Amino acid sequence: MKIWRMLPFAAVLLLFVENGQADQRSAVEQARQSFRIYKEMALDEIGPFEFERRSYYLETIDELCRVIRSFPDRDIITTKETKTIGDSPVLDLIDIDGDGKADSYVYSAESGSSTQHFGYVFDLNDDGAYDHVVFSQGIQMAKPFKIISTFYHMIDTNYDGQIDAWVRPDTDLDHDGAVDEGVFSWLYDVDYDGRIDNGDYLGMGVSRPMACEEDVIEIECVMANEIDVGDAEILSFGTSMLMDMNSTGRQ
Repeated sequence: MKIWRMLPFAAVLLLFVENGQADQRSAVEQARQSFRIYKEMALDEIGPFEFERRSYYLETIDELCRVIRSFPDRDIITTKETKTIGDSPVLDLIDIDGDGKADSYVYSAESGSSTQHFGYVFDLNDDGAYDHVVFSQGIQMAKPFKIISTFYHMIDTNYDGQIDAWVRPDTDLDHDGAVDEGVFSWLYDVDYDGRIDNGDYLGMGVSRPMACEEDVIEIECVMANEIDVGDAEILSFGTSMLMDMNSTGRQ
């Protein structure tokens, strides 16, 4: 096991130990520091997006999201108005580990309010612009009778400010209505024109292209079964989110 994968457990342990010896603020700061080290080591290891390593890359980002989600203490560093999600016109960017950079985001009716529109954000090539947006899908049933949290991933793979890869977490290759945990459905814009061209399934020993017939891609997922070749809507939505986050500026 990579040592950086063990660090979140150290953060949790610190939180409990510190609670017995000092005040809660000290415990939270210790946990934040441990997570900051963990995040830096994880992102340094995967580096900028590489198509050939995309399966491991996604596994690492997915794990980071689960750790970020476990932290209750969050600082809003930027708030702005947006039109990306109609019923949630306010975007908060949130710093989890105290480094002054956003780790997560929330779209809501007003700053600080509860919402279902939230997720996580990353700058993988460390150029000061976010290039990977994660949208929380919520919880789903996986095999065998297991409840898991799932995330959509929207990636700017060539760092031009536009989303050109969309990854679904609800793959269901055996059509039993349960998520195949660890198998992801990737959709690509290979010529960077803002439209879906093809897709494949990756993860847990699976690596095969999506079937395509008469310009329709067949998606074997719990919540979708097809998408047109040339579809631009989902990539446009992801790009709009990315533009929202990058237009706020980095702190």
